[in-house]
This record gives sequence, structure tokens and C-alpha cells, in this order.
Amino acid sequence: MEGTGMKIQHHVAALNNYRQQGMHGQVVSNTLEKLSSGQRIVRAADDASGMAISEKMRAQIRGLNQAARNLQDGLSLVATMESAIGEMQNPNLVRMRELVIQAANAPLTSEEHAVIQREIQQLAEEVDRLARDTEFNTMPVLGPSRIEGEEMREMGAFDIVFFIDDSSSMGESITLVKDGLGAFMSNIEQYGTVQVGTQSLVHDRPNSHPLTSQYEDVKRYMELHHQAKGGMIAPYEQMLHVIERDDFGFRPYSEKIFILLTDTHREDGSEEAKQELESKLKELGIQTYLFGVQFRNNGNTYPDTHYERDFNFVDGFVRPQTKEEIAEGISPGIADLIISSTDGVEKFQKDLMIQAGANSFQQIEIQTFDLRAATLHIKDLEVDTYERAMQSLRRIDQASKQLTEYRTYYGVLHNRMEHALNQVTSGSEYLTRTLSTIQDQDLAKGMSHLTKQQIMLQASQAVGVQLSERVQSVLQLLK
Repeated sequence: MEGTGMKIQHHVAALNNYRQQGMHGQVVSNTLEKLSSGQRIVRAADDASGMAISEKMRAQIRGLNQAARNLQDGLSLVATMESAIGEMQNPNLVRMRELVIQAANAPLTSEEHAVIQREIQQLAEEVDRLARDTEFNTMPVLGPSRIEGEEMREMGAFDIVFFIDDSSSMGESITLVKDGLGAFMSNIEQYGTVQVGTQSLVHDRPNSHPLTSQYEDVKRYMELHHQAKGGMIAPYEQMLHVIERDDFGFRPYSEKIFILLTDTHREDGSEEAKQELESKLKELGIQTYLFGVQFRNNGNTYPDTHYERDFNFVDGFVRPQTKEEIAEGISPGIADLIISSTDGVEKFQKDLMIQAGANSFQQIEIQTFDLRAATLHIKDLEVDTYERAMQSLRRIDQASKQLTEYRTYYGVLHNRMEHALNQVTSGSEYLTRTLSTIQDQDLAKGMSHLTKQQIMLQASQAVGVQLSERVQSVLQLLK
């Protein structure tokens, strides 16, 4: 029969056995490789889609683990900032408040007031030191920052012109503003160089002082020339006059700011001049603020409708009604408006980002604040009179309120970051568990598969021996 015939040209059975041995040997080799590495997917050919998924998951897991370390650094940073603010508030501000209350006591002598003043100054300097020297990884976090490898960012430049209504009803108000000029400049100088000038809203030249950084000269000029002499204010024309002058001292790169000091609305000036002024202010980028002292009009309170009509081009306004409000209205009032409306604060402040996830834009923003004494308005506190002591007390209370707000902000942020840390840690754990089901080798299953393949390989080898003996039997026929 055909099935019992013998062929000697091609040993097909031996070839088949050789192929089977090679296949079983390769499977045994691959299985041993997986068992020795502990991974089910050693190369892409083992499971192409599984490998693609596992690589993405591995990247996510490592990213989450790094995010957890980032959040731990962020927690340390926030704790450092909150602790320093706590030191500013207590004992420093608490002691300053205690001293101010002591200084307001009538029986104290001028020498005792001077001693208290010196201690208050030392406490303010300690607040400055805490703001300046509180660092995390050599980076200041409560004051002006220096980027590694770079110089301090360039400070701003402010050219500020006071347009003064020196009509008959403004005498006392001009004096109060003049007395507050030093604190006003100190408040803004922490953000850049400041020049101040004046221009009468009533009288023509020489009732103006060009821009200068020597505010004492400006104070003397205000005392001598900006006196309550009577007359009608013409704000539009006088502001245009200053804009058009080429000898007032404006710097080309400065923030140009106009401050109108008056107690009444526009009394003289055309609508055409107003329109031209608005166009010039917008074209030159000049910011304008209105300091409306006890705004009156023919003995009546100055209504908002008149403000909207006559001064609708201003960027902000302060309307003090009492002597104390006038003093605080110039600084910190107008000064804070100027800083918040320009990029002065941004030149120093740089919010910090904590990368809190494994992917882009998964971040937590940490706001930073400039907490130097000048920014908190406690740098130049005076307690030599009862009125000044009360003003200092209000400023200390306001600073303490600010510090409390900052501490609560960092406290809430600390809790948020702790929750985020728990989330990324948990996410990393569950992703690792999922990756294990895809990537890891089941050792029990692998060993049983290896045993099976080894048996098959040994069987193929045994059959190979039998096939060899069959060849030998054919050769016996040739003898």
C-alpha cells in the first residue's frame, strides 16, 4: 500500500519532527525568559496592544509619584510661609499695638514717647527682616524675589503730578495732603523710583513745580505757592497744559499718573477741552485719579451724577470726608490705587506653581505676597500725639487683618494640597495594580506552561531517536 512504502530521498517525518522540536524549544526559551524577568510582556511581539497600554500607565505612575513629591515640597513651602507670617503677627504686631495704646496715654513725657517710638521702629524692622529673609530653597517667598541666575527684576518708575485746587475752600485739605506726601512716596518707592510735581487747577504758572524725587522741595513749594487764594478751577485746560509742556521732567519709560485734588466739580472749561484731554490721556497711557476732598457744590454734597459727568475719564477716586480720612486717603488710599492699577506689584510678585499631577496644566497656584513693613503700612508709625497714635493703631489693626487673611489663605491651601497628595498617592496605587494585571507574569500559570512545553520537547526528541533507528533499518537492506 501507498502508506507503507519507504522513501529514501526525503525523510519527511524527520523534517516534521525537527520543526516541532524547534517550535517547542522556542516556546520553552520564551517562557523561561518571562519567568526569569517576572513580566508577561518582554517585547512588543508578546502583546502589542498590552505593551502600548502598559507603557502609558507606567508613565502615568511615575508622573504621579513625582507629583506626590512635588506636593510634599509644596506643603513644606506653605508651612514655611504661614509660620513666618505668624511670627510677624504675634509677637511683633501684637507688641506694636500694645505700645501704641501705651503711647496714647496722656501722662507720658516726650522722652517716654521717644523710647516707645524706637521700639516700634525696631519691631517694624523685624517685620521687614522676616519678609526679606524668609526663604525656601534659597528663594525669598514673602518679599521681592530674585530669579536664580538673574538680577533683580527692574523696578518701576512713577512720574506723579498733583493737580491742586488752591481755591479758597481748600486751605486745610492742602496742608493735610502736604503732610502725607512723605508716606505717599514711601509707599510707592518700594515698587520703583518716584518723581512728584504739582500744578494749580486755578492759577497759571508759576503755580507749578516740575517733577522731582525730592519731596521735601515739593512740600515747601506747596506751602509757599499752593495756598487757598480763591478762583475757579479749570481742570481740563491745566491738565492739557502739563501734557504739552516739554520741561516738566517726564521720563520716557515711566508710569505717568495725574492726581486731581479738589473739593468741587468742574467750574470752568469747555467740553471741547474735555474731549481733547480724554484723547490725550488715552493716547499717552496716563492714569488719572480723583482725590475728592469733602466733595461739595455750593454747600451741598457733591452727587455722583456730577462726578460721572465731569470726571468720567478718571481711573479711580477717593472721597474722604474727615481730616483722618484725608490723611489715610493720600496714603495708603491713592497710593494703593496706583500700585494695584499698574504692574508695580507684579514686578516683585511671582506666583508659584506646584505641578500636582502627571499631565500638563494639572497644577496648584500658590500666591505670594510682599509683606514688608512698607507694604503693610506700618513702616513709619508715629505716636508722639494722641491723633497720630490713633492713626497708627488703625494701621496696625489693618495690617493684622491682612496677615490673618494671608494665614487663612495658606492654611486652606495646605489642606487642599494634603487632599491632592492623598489623591495622587491613591491614583498611583490603583494604576500600579492595573498595570500588574497587564504586565506581570503569572508564575503558576507560566510554570505549568513551561512543564507542558518541556514534555512536548522531550517527546519530540524521543521520536527523533525512533526515526533515526528507522533509517538504520533501511540501511540494513543495502548490506
